[in-house]
Amino acid sequence: MYYQTRLPDYGFFYSYALTEKKESGDHAVMLNNISCLTKGLMLKSNQLLRLAILISNDTVFIERVRAYGLHCRRKYLALYSTPDRDAHKDLSDLEKKGK
Repeated sequence: MYYQTRLPDYGFFYSYALTEKKESGDHAVMLNNISCLTKGLMLKSNQLLRLAILISNDTVFIERVRAYGLHCRRKYLALYSTPDRDAHKDLSDLEKKGK
């Protein structure tokens, strides 16, 4: 949730760092370091959450989490296996339905 609130600021810095890369390479290096740290923090928190769920010994909750994970994997596999030309049609249909 916090990451979503900081995402626009990160996007602005990312754009700035890449446009000023020729004059000052320090910003590009800082951008790379921030990206690595952010990804590391997200992975660590994800692993800690997974560990806390498994330690809880709540079999119903653990089964629901696993079922949700399988559901997400199937959904992503279906999206990745869809050719690009067909994937864009689905997005257009969703946008029309949303209006």
